[in-house]
Amino acid sequence: MMSVPSALRQREFKTARAFLDSNPGISYVVAAERLKIAPIALIHQAREESRRDGAEDWFLRDCLVREMLEVCVEGWRTGATGDFDAADALGSWVALVSPLGEPWTARARTAGDALFRSMDVPPGWRPVDVKDAFIDQALRSAYTDSTSIWSGLPKNSSEPGLWPPDGVPR
Repeated sequence: MMSVPSALRQREFKTARAFLDSNPGISYVVAAERLKIAPIALIHQAREESRRDGAEDWFLRDCLVREMLEVCVEGWRTGATGDFDAADALGSWVALVSPLGEPWTARARTAGDALFRSMDVPPGWRPVDVKDAFIDQALRSAYTDSTSIWSGLPKNSSEPGLWPPDGVPR
């Protein structure tokens, strides 16, 4: 099997993020199939690039969108297994984010709890990209939670429009 960098170069992409940004609205499985690589290899490459580039917030968002698209095929909490599918997608997301470290894992857990328990997410919702309004709202809750530990997270000025915006406590 081809390495991720080789597969990206063959498609004329310099990074996994560039490839993923040009292919929104599809799961990691579908994206990896297009590159003829293993999905976990693509996820690992994207996660490591985001860590290197200080773009962890982008990875957090991208990973959630793609996990939701993969697991919640009928949309948010719909169908016979809707609650299970939503919990499965959120659990997988937290597991994929965890190598970034505890602040990011805790943020994913807090945002996942907000999505699953306290937000009024309509049945059938499916995020399309990293700037989805429900994802913004869930991640905002992770920054403003009174028990939050976000003071340890780096400011990511290279990600305009992504959370946390200026003025949100870190």
